[in-house]
Amino acid sequence: MYYSAVAGAGNNQSRGNKPAAEEMDKGGSGTKSSGQADQSAKSPMFGEDWNTYFGEKYGQGNVAWKPNSLNDVIQNPQRLYGATQNEVASMLGEGWTAGAYGSSKTGWKFTNGDGMVFYHAGGGMHGGSYYGFSSGATGKVKIVGSDYIPLVGDKATVIYYNGGN
Repeated sequence: MYYSAVAGAGNNQSRGNKPAAEEMDKGGSGTKSSGQADQSAKSPMFGEDWNTYFGEKYGQGNVAWKPNSLNDVIQNPQRLYGATQNEVASMLGEGWTAGAYGSSKTGWKFTNGDGMVFYHAGGGMHGGSYYGFSSGATGKVKIVGSDYIPLVGDKATVIYYNGGN
């Protein structure tokens, strides 16, 4: 059964009206002649559906979804790319410690136990800026742009934003 709310409907039970859910079950308003709820409304869209829709409408390279949890970052690392320090702090929530990142300390990081989410502002031996995360379970993962210079022996997993190199 599907329930829906209608603005201004209020509580109709005090006037002796049946609840909307009962009316739908018994063929009241919003039903087809079969007595079933009207399912003619479009189906709701979720994650991948929205990604496909906006990608087709605006071009996949112009669509970037912000992460909404650390698990989201781990499952979709490219979502971290372009996030601000405040957005990451809000996404991570309580228990994370903010600090500076990189040898010149121009980037930022958040740590919690063995977990870290970071941003390097660029200009060092890797050239361009990059984002990343690390933990004992994931190892170090960097999300980089086309200006990133990989180094021989770098143990991090490197993911190019939007495909890149």
